[in-house]
Amino acid sequence: RGYDALIMPTMGLEPVRTPSTDDTAWACHPEWELSGKFTCLWSLTGQPVISLPCAFTEAGLPVSMQIIGRLHQDGSLLQVAAACEREWAIAWSGLEPSWVRSQLREGAPRS
Repeated sequence: RGYDALIMPTMGLEPVRTPSTDDTAWACHPEWELSGKFTCLWSLTGQPVISLPCAFTEAGLPVSMQIIGRLHQDGSLLQVAAACEREWAIAWSGLEPSWVRSQLREGAPRS
């Protein structure tokens, strides 16, 4: 009560590159269970949620925050998300992965 939204990490772990091209093997990996711990409750209860990219790991992988609104208050959530995006979110131009930025600096043609 008294709050418009809850802000927390979207995932419980830093993002990792898929250890295998076999998605079924990754789904059975113990870290997969941990990675969704912060999102499953909101999905089960039907809460409105928005995720915004807000940082990068040392490996250059994106990290996001999720903003959880009150039930049936989607409009309020959008207002809170817009304010958070103005303050904390990474500009869209900053979302290019670091390996893409390095290739562009080296003059590699865009595909």
